[in-house]
Order: sequence, then C-alpha cells, then structure tokens
Amino acid sequence: MKNKTKGYSLKLANSQQWNIIAARSLSSWLNEFARILELKENCCNDSPKLIFIKKGKKLSSTLPQFGLPNKGWELDNVGHFRIWTHNKLKHTICEIETHDNNAYKIVLMRESLRIIFAKVTEKGGFPFHCGMIERDGYAVLLSAPGSTGKSTSCKRVERPWNTRGDDSALIIPDSTGHYFAHSLPTWSDYLIRNSKNTWNVQDYYPLKGIFFLEQAKENKIIPIWAGQAAILVNHNTTRVNIRRTKRKKDEHIKERKAIDKVFHNACELAQKIPCFILQTTRTGKFWKLIEEALEQYPYPISTPPHGKNVKLYTPKILCAGTSASPKRLSYATQST
Repeated sequence: MKNKTKGYSLKLANSQQWNIIAARSLSSWLNEFARILELKENCCNDSPKLIFIKKGKKLSSTLPQFGLPNKGWELDNVGHFRIWTHNKLKHTICEIETHDNNAYKIVLMRESLRIIFAKVTEKGGFPFHCGMIERDGYAVLLSAPGSTGKSTSCKRVERPWNTRGDDSALIIPDSTGHYFAHSLPTWSDYLIRNSKNTWNVQDYYPLKGIFFLEQAKENKIIPIWAGQAAILVNHNTTRVNIRRTKRKKDEHIKERKAIDKVFHNACELAQKIPCFILQTTRTGKFWKLIEEALEQYPYPISTPPHGKNVKLYTPKILCAGTSASPKRLSYATQST
C-alpha cells in the first residue's frame, strides 16, 4: 500500500525541483515545515523525491509505502540524519529522530534544508549568510558577522526598497549564467520567539549586487575586485551538507571536494556580480549609496583598480572571532 501522506513541491529559480513527502507518522511535522516555507501541496510530477521517515525503522519495511525498490541504497550519516541515496534513482530518503520538543523539531527543519543546499551546490549555487533587500524586482544582499547590525539595517530601508530577509539566502545561477536569490527563514525567530511567520522560499529575485556591511562613523562604499570578492563570498557561505562515510579517508576526500566546489562557485559568482564594502552609521541612509554604487559599477571589477599600489581592505567580517583588527594591506601590481 502506497503512502497517503500529503506531499509538497519545492521549485527553485534554476528549475531544480523536489517532491517532499514523509511517512504517515511524520505528517504533522511535514505539514508545519511546509507551512513555514509556504509550500503548496503537490506530489504528482516526476521530480526527485525527498522522503522523511522515522529513524530506527527497518528501511526495507518502509520503502513499499513509496513504491521504491529495496536494493541499491547507500547510507551516509550526516549530522542529525541518516541519509539514503540510490545508485540509479534521484530520490533521497532521510531518517530523522522524532521528539516532542518544539525547538528540536525546528532544528530538524532547518537542518533538512542542507540536503537541498548540497544539490544546489552541485549546480553552481550555495547558501549565503546575509540579509536581502529588493527594489524594482532586483535583489541586493547585505552580509556581515552576527550582531553587527545586518538585520537592523535591512529593516531600516525606505521605499521603494523592501526587506525580503535578514538571515540567509540561497544563491542560484540558471543555465544562462544569471544569478538569483531566494530568501530563507530566520530560524532563530522560531526557536527563540516561537514565531508564526511564513516564508515563500520559492520566491526569487535577480541578484544585482552584494555588499559586505561594516559599522563606521561615516557612510562610505568601497568597490572590491573579483578576486577579493570571491574570498569574502566564500567566507560567508553557510555550511553546506557534507556527506559522511565510515571510512575516514573517504570522509576527508568528500569533505574536501565539497569545500572546493563551494569555493569554485564563489569564484564564478564574483566574476558576474559586483561586490562592495559598505561602511555605514546606525542612522545613515545607506541604500542611497547602494543605488549610486550599482549605477557606477554595474559589473564586477575584474582586476584591482588604478593598476598599482592598490589599498585592499580587509573587512571586519574576516576578523570576526579573532583578535585581529581591520587593516589596509598594500597590493602592489604592475602597471600595464
């Protein structure tokens, strides 16, 4: 007998799509997960399935509910989950532990998205720690370490700017090389404030620029060239799902490949999307500076500007959590 639990569809800007379903015993958890992400009930297409089942049940006894074969599955232990993938099918089965604690249920929802992140990373995208503001249908991302005013800045923007998120986004390129951003839930609101808000995670906007935010005594924007931008973007990518295996050698190889892929994706983005350091006061109308910067620099700077003795800024974002302090570094280049 096949599973009669509701299924939900998740589709991203690059047309990647999944049917998200669960065993009957996890239906209430899945329904709440879908409510937060504003997913619509739909499980009738041929998209890959992401199936959630209770940890501890024998896999072979669960598979018939979903019309799947018993053989050909490979197990990886990843954080809170036991993840099964098939050598011939695109479906993923995720075993999760059930718990009455609401906070634990929210954590499982947040961590479940890492399975999606891993698939997106394979296609050139990645999750990114940032806030998102939007104007005229285009997205701008504001990235900064925690407790440095990122969320507050996002909420301060004035019309025609709109706040679309204040915690993280999923950056995705399409087949033509254009980049889009999906805003992701602020999970801390659900954990700390028991929020009832919802997020349309399938909604997305063309990405126009990335700004690395710093608190300062005056408002200023510093354009950065693609090489430095790649480092900063990579530094702020949210940790993606990394497959774990029993063999330490295999584990190291897969982790290294995952890290290398994220950095490669960051380098590709830095060649397409202009990036800046945004220094702003607590009351400064920084969005005006953003408008001016994007008009002046609509494309990334491919090489350090001015050709010689360029001052490259080491943002506070790279010094967070260390004893280092921001400083300027000389970057000598040969004039052509």
